[in-house]
Amino acid sequence: MTDHITPDEIIRLDRVTKRFGGITAVNDVSFGIARGEIHAVVGENGAGKSTIMKMLAGVYQPDNGALVLRGEPVVIGDPLQARKQGVSIVFQELNLFPHLTVAANIFANREATQGPGLLDERQMVAATRHVLETMGVDLDPHARVGRLSVAEKQLVEIARTLEQQSEIIIMDEPNSALSAAETERLFALLRRLRDKGLTIIYVSHRLEEVFAIAECISVIRDGRYQGTWAIAETTIPDVIAQMIGRRLGETFPHREAVAVETPVAVAVRGLRTGAAVGPVDFEVRAGEILGFAGLEGSGVNDVFHVLFGLAKPTAGEVQYKGRTSPPRSPFDAIRQGFALIPANRRDEGLLTSWSIRRNSS
Repeated sequence: MTDHITPDEIIRLDRVTKRFGGITAVNDVSFGIARGEIHAVVGENGAGKSTIMKMLAGVYQPDNGALVLRGEPVVIGDPLQARKQGVSIVFQELNLFPHLTVAANIFANREATQGPGLLDERQMVAATRHVLETMGVDLDPHARVGRLSVAEKQLVEIARTLEQQSEIIIMDEPNSALSAAETERLFALLRRLRDKGLTIIYVSHRLEEVFAIAECISVIRDGRYQGTWAIAETTIPDVIAQMIGRRLGETFPHREAVAVETPVAVAVRGLRTGAAVGPVDFEVRAGEILGFAGLEGSGVNDVFHVLFGLAKPTAGEVQYKGRTSPPRSPFDAIRQGFALIPANRRDEGLLTSWSIRRNSS
């Protein structure tokens, strides 16, 4: 596993540091990314990789060091400047307007006009259709974004970056809610974009998929750069060791199951919600952690919403503390001792305009 020399760099971080108060999130990081490659950036949660991506995209500015773009130091003061420099980012939490059309989202804040105050919708629709055809994507420019699947929404985000003539596209956890088939379609698109000379910076926790899509991989640990390696010259265990600073003897160590005589805390029997989910049956014993797995739209969140009183089941029962019916409302659920951390924390879990104290009270 030898450090990688980057030829034909399009962008470089040169001794970049970023602090938030007394916390150094990114510490003296230097590495480059080549033109026309898919370059993965990986690290544990909190390692600093998202902060690095936000500096490249103009969301944050470095406290020390410099960003070098096409061989010249640049100051990227905000995302608009980043886009003018040809750098765009597709965030994990997609930034689209659900009530607007695909074309309107692609041209949001850059609307084509044919006179003062008069939008040129025909031109925007034609340009949207052209960029979607270039991507090999079959989407209606007139479709409402709120009615699209997660995978289709992501394609709209990518189309927006291409219509903006971006040369560098940052993908932040792009396939976290995609099925295997949708992920492969996304990868095929990214490979086509790479073959046209675009640079893709790919941030992900899924190392198997990183090794399937990227040519190079850079590792960040505790805010510091650990190195860059060609995918063909390294292995997943080597990368994990760089990410956490040690070799893992066992990825999933043995854990003792909760004893069968332990009292059942919650029992769900024959639960159905809507036409697509159920019947669901499970038990959770006191002191036990029960994991659920499922893609976006699989029904996992629907079950949680019933348990927290956000939705009513069409059949089944929830047995808890002598009751057999689920909570009638979130207030009722909280009184019974339930809590919910939603999947969409930004829109459903927090009031971002409020303080931490007010949110937690």
